[in-house]
Amino acid sequence: MSFKGASSSTRASKRHTSSHRGACKPPVPANRIWRRWNRIPDNPSTRTSPASSHHFSVISYNILAKTLLKKNSWLYDRCDQSALNWPFRWSNLSQEIKSFNSDIICLQEVEGTDLEKDIRPYLESIGYVTHYKKRTGNLPDGVLIAVKTNNFEVLDVVPVNYFRAGDPLTDRENVGLICVVQMKSTDITICVCNTHLLYNPKRGDVKLVQLCTFLAEIDRVVKQHASKHMKLPAVVICGDFNSTPFSPIYEFVTAAKLVYNDLCMQELSGQGNGNYHPKLLPVPLLPDVLDIDKDCRFQEKDKSGRQQQQQTRGQAEQLDTIRHQVGEVKSCNDQHRGYEATTTQDEGITVDYIFYSSANQASVPPPSSTSDDDVSFTELTLKMRLSIPTSEEVARVGSIPNQIHPSDHLPVAARFTVNSHRQRQPQPKEPKQQRRARR
Repeated sequence: MSFKGASSSTRASKRHTSSHRGACKPPVPANRIWRRWNRIPDNPSTRTSPASSHHFSVISYNILAKTLLKKNSWLYDRCDQSALNWPFRWSNLSQEIKSFNSDIICLQEVEGTDLEKDIRPYLESIGYVTHYKKRTGNLPDGVLIAVKTNNFEVLDVVPVNYFRAGDPLTDRENVGLICVVQMKSTDITICVCNTHLLYNPKRGDVKLVQLCTFLAEIDRVVKQHASKHMKLPAVVICGDFNSTPFSPIYEFVTAAKLVYNDLCMQELSGQGNGNYHPKLLPVPLLPDVLDIDKDCRFQEKDKSGRQQQQQTRGQAEQLDTIRHQVGEVKSCNDQHRGYEATTTQDEGITVDYIFYSSANQASVPPPSSTSDDDVSFTELTLKMRLSIPTSEEVARVGSIPNQIHPSDHLPVAARFTVNSHRQRQPQPKEPKQQRRARR
């Protein structure tokens, strides 16, 4: 599935055609899903210039934890059973991951025992440093971020737990992981985020609360880094969101706003089949135990201050609206089609994404009145993305994992150019009383 592999097969096909006029291109093996890299047309309005830009690549991949495979073995009854054991799958996974040669790797369903025995030693042997967050509650798997050490330095690592005792919307053991990295060839910083949201199609309410928690943590990490280093990172968010491109959850990520008062929790992720008794989301949605407001920002720990903030926001906007502060977030496959698939669940749907957002002025912490510093902004431009096959193309190969595809998910991958520019912070307005006093 790699760019190299696609290029090699293309060159081989051309050589074959030139030496055998009229010969047909070799057919794709029946058990292989054919994918290609798509170039993104240049946008004249972007700031990125060849002289000042740098580039990096990202892959996100749910690799199917072996314990979850065994626990849900009935889902894989139609698979080639010889392709399901972990040693065989890891052999294919490691080759596939290496073939991408990505600068940043985000994996989901990474089992802890396999991490220490196979995954971490291998990734370190080919030049990566790895960071891992295991699911809470003694569950076997978690999420991993691996970064190429010759291209990036890891500045900060923030694990994210979604579990909070005392509320049914926060009692699940899913997790996220955030790494702030800096390119060694420049001072450009990127906030790399990886998560795996709850699967249950009928509990979109839990997924949405988990997502709000993750976005609030991303906002906090970005602002803390900007305040400390005067550098505002761009954001890349990878993961298995267990939500389709036409769901309210996807809309919330990409539109930065969701009005949810008339939404059913079973319909939030787009995975529901209609066989349920509709249940509306609670208003307000976010439990107090999170200390997160409806703008997906962590509130002050002072109790009276927190109550005052909630009352002020409630006067400005209805409580049935949530927003996030990560900026203008796009999917690398922003032209999603209703019949595409990154996994075989539900006869083939898309739930795996690479989202990205350039640094924006709104994310800069308010400067002091004496501040005279410039802020460095990081801008991303999507240059290439790996195509997503149709559900028919996925169905054609039969059930996966198989002898070629080592997981029940397919990897998503993208390539970016990145550059930075400096901009002076806007100074806070002086109160009217002080201006009058000076006169």
